[in-house]
Amino acid sequence: MSRRQHALVLAVLIVGGFLRYDHLLTDPQPRIDEFLYEAGFQEFADGRSPYEARGFLYPPTFAAAGAAGLGTFGTATTRSLIRAINFFGLVGILWAAVALFAPHAGPTRTWPLVVLAALGILSPGTELGFAVGNISFLAGALILVGLWQAGARPWLAGPLLSASLLIKPLAAASLPLLLVPPGARNDGGTDADRRELTRRWRRRITTALLAGGLSALALGLLLPEFLAMLEVDLSRVAKGRTSSTYRIARLLGLGEQRLPIFAAICGLSIWVLWRRLPSRRALLVGALAVVPLTTLAVWSHTLVLMFPVVALALRRLIDRRFAGRRPPADPHGRLEAVLVLGACALIYFAPSAGFATLPSAAQVLLLLPQLAAPPALAAYWFATTAGTTNGAVAPGVVRRPASPGSR
Repeated sequence: MSRRQHALVLAVLIVGGFLRYDHLLTDPQPRIDEFLYEAGFQEFADGRSPYEARGFLYPPTFAAAGAAGLGTFGTATTRSLIRAINFFGLVGILWAAVALFAPHAGPTRTWPLVVLAALGILSPGTELGFAVGNISFLAGALILVGLWQAGARPWLAGPLLSASLLIKPLAAASLPLLLVPPGARNDGGTDADRRELTRRWRRRITTALLAGGLSALALGLLLPEFLAMLEVDLSRVAKGRTSSTYRIARLLGLGEQRLPIFAAICGLSIWVLWRRLPSRRALLVGALAVVPLTTLAVWSHTLVLMFPVVALALRRLIDRRFAGRRPPADPHGRLEAVLVLGACALIYFAPSAGFATLPSAAQVLLLLPQLAAPPALAAYWFATTAGTTNGAVAPGVVRRPASPGSR
């Protein structure tokens, strides 16, 4: 993308987003989630546990920051500031998705980028996020920038990932993936290449340690509130009108298996990345794909964070279907297109809330495709990117010569 195209996409996102959601962004009344977390802010400001406020399920650090905002600016201004920051978080996520959709090299047309930006603004998840006042966009943008900068600027990436954990812990399963060595399963390249990959690995480890250490320090300063958070009953969240592995586990009669499920998904994700070259894009795809699998309550606004993965999968599909790698009439190519577009549609529309009144078996059958869509797109990107330079090696990552017999 050229600078002019970047500027145009940003203008479409900012102006179009505000025109579309100005009635929600400027509404003087609190939205549903705002009412819940502002009650937690007030409890903390009054010297009580924020978890005395019914429905407050955020980390105590978010309550402390919100209480400081109430004391400094007042309720209305604090609410407006959170909405503004959350709005620009959405802009960041969608801007990244459009940039990742653009071809890895060479010029690109402008109209597909504008259309993609508009689709992001008009997505049901975007509308729901602003309608309920959820802060998923802010947390998602912090995760996205943190993961992208993990191998280059740990002093920036670590605090950003920590901040995301301290307001909404969506990235908890992403931190272990930073420990996977870049190129762990690839012995090619020169000594200089291997030294550069080692430096990148050390930066990612530093990022993970900074993120975990800063989060632990902040929570340690609020130890009584943190212990109170651990006592909050989250079972009703897992079985609510959301899409999550924990909800499916309950529907299957497995009960509360949050820690085993979380550990299993983290272990599998590490194994997948270990067998590949975790470039910036590979790390981003793998780390984002585990977010909906390990998050307790996944709504359509949570899945907006998957739009960069959707964009990368669409780019790979377009390159394979229209760049001469598959004949247009190839039936396997048509099936590939249907499956990829179907997974993208499941993430974009996220029709999970309406299933709650159905029998358990029907809910499981309907929820599984949506739950599988993010890791399926990630798997598709990994499988079709193997052996290519488009996305396999992102900007700033050392390109390694192909070893004999790799073709």
